[in-house]
Amino acid sequence: MLLIDLAVPTNIDETLAKNKNITLCDLDCISQELESNMESRLNAIEGVNIIITEELSGYSEWLQQATFRESLVDQKRIIFQKLNIYFKNNSFEYSEDLFKIVTNRILKEIIKLNSPSITSKELDVIISQQLSHLTEVSA
Repeated sequence: MLLIDLAVPTNIDETLAKNKNITLCDLDCISQELESNMESRLNAIEGVNIIITEELSGYSEWLQQATFRESLVDQKRIIFQKLNIYFKNNSFEYSEDLFKIVTNRILKEIIKLNSPSITSKELDVIISQQLSHLTEVSA
C-alpha cells in the first residue's frame, strides 16, 4: 500500500512506514527524490554536450564534402560523354549494365583520390585504366 502525505505538518503516523507492506511518501521524501532526479539530469548534461559536439562535427564534415559530391556529379556527366565516345569509336557493343559498371569503377577511383577537382587529363588516365581492365577481361 502506498500512502502519500502532502500535509504540513504530516498527518499520517510515521510508524506505519515500518510495516513492510506500506510505503509512506511525505513532502520530504518527494523533495529528496526531486533533488536526486535534478542531480542526475545535471550530470547528464556533459554527456549530452559531447554527443551534440560529435554530431555537429559529423554534420560539418558532411557539409564540407557537399562540394565534393557536386564535383562527382559533374565528373559523372563528363565520364558518360567520354565513355559514349569511346564505345562508339571502338565498336564496343553498348550495354547499359556494362556502362554503369565502368562508370562506377571510374567514380570509385576518383573518390579514392579524395580531391574535389580532377583535371581532364587525370580523368582520361583513370578512364583508360578502367577500360583496359575491361578489354583484358573480355579478351
